[in-house]
Amino acid sequence: DEKLNLIYTSPSTERLFGYKQDELRGHSAFEFFHPEDLAAHEERVRMLLEGKEFPSIEFRVRKKNGDYIWCDVATKAIQTAEGDSRIVVVTREVNERKEMQEKLEKFGALCDKELHNTKKYLEQLISRLPLALVAWDKDCKIKTWNPKATQMFGFSQDEFLERNPEDLFSLTQAQCPIKQVWNQLLEDEQATFIGKNRTKNGKNLICNWTNMLLRDENGNPDGVLSMIQDVTEKKKLEEKLTGIAYSLSGVKAGDSYLIGSIQESLKIAFDLTSHSIKGLFIVREDPDYLINNYNFKPEDIVLLSAKSIKEFKAINSLQDIAITITKFLQNKGGVVVLGGLEYLISRCGFNPVFMMIQEKRFEFLEAGATLLVPINLATLDSKEKGLLTSELKLIN
Repeated sequence: DEKLNLIYTSPSTERLFGYKQDELRGHSAFEFFHPEDLAAHEERVRMLLEGKEFPSIEFRVRKKNGDYIWCDVATKAIQTAEGDSRIVVVTREVNERKEMQEKLEKFGALCDKELHNTKKYLEQLISRLPLALVAWDKDCKIKTWNPKATQMFGFSQDEFLERNPEDLFSLTQAQCPIKQVWNQLLEDEQATFIGKNRTKNGKNLICNWTNMLLRDENGNPDGVLSMIQDVTEKKKLEEKLTGIAYSLSGVKAGDSYLIGSIQESLKIAFDLTSHSIKGLFIVREDPDYLINNYNFKPEDIVLLSAKSIKEFKAINSLQDIAITITKFLQNKGGVVVLGGLEYLISRCGFNPVFMMIQEKRFEFLEAGATLLVPINLATLDSKEKGLLTSELKLIN
């Protein structure tokens, strides 16, 4: 009734609360509410009797054994035919759901705390990182700029946030690596390049950029994290050492050579790679022999064969050879030994092989790299030898 005395309870009340129907009749519903909820219930009853409507609410109800359970309760005020006020109450237990909700809330609070701590830790890590670190979104707007980036380039965080990373390069817009790195990141997730950068005061730097693709919560590409290291002095030293290595080897960076034996080519390549010049060896030699006798790295050896051996990569088409060389030359410099020319000519014919060499020679010139092509000259006729020596410098 309007005083919340129980007039009727359904048979399911016993299953839900443990009371028989006659045990509840005449008792006030307030007797079964949790003490902390009483004030809210009194106000709700008053407003119901005034004609207000409410959505269902959740509150605690005492069972016969003294335990409290959470219930979802819908209420509605009605009038009897005699004009008396009555309140109809429909109740269902939601104890398990409420307990799960509370656990989730506690877990969420714990996660928020852990997330806050992790974020704080990462912020400290970024600020103390000995490398310049910048993050830029898919619109090429810089969103993160750490203190080392300020130290390296001279721009404060406020000066460079929302700017394009291309503004750090001394190259023209068409040549800037940033325009090219995005497509590579979409394919490989990570990309490294060496760029010519410019500081706020106009000083030129040579920097190594290590870039990683960032994704949003749905896995879509969302930006790039770039770690930048100033390698200007290191590059100057490497250039001096490279110059010494080339002067001792008898070949020059940017030139391409035709050599009468594979052993001579490998010796020259060994002299260069021993001075930290990177190498690529596309050959038909035993890879273990190259590793043991010339100290070449396994990952730098590509077998010219239709069948791979052990973990070594194998290629046998002119297209695959051209792609492998072009990819190697992207980072500039280095030495490439293109062996097995006799094998290629026997499979593909002289003209296609010669045309590939013609095209690649200019890539080596542009990259400042050296191409060594060993071949048994006795396998060539005079015309073929003349054509090759018109493109490649002959070393007997």
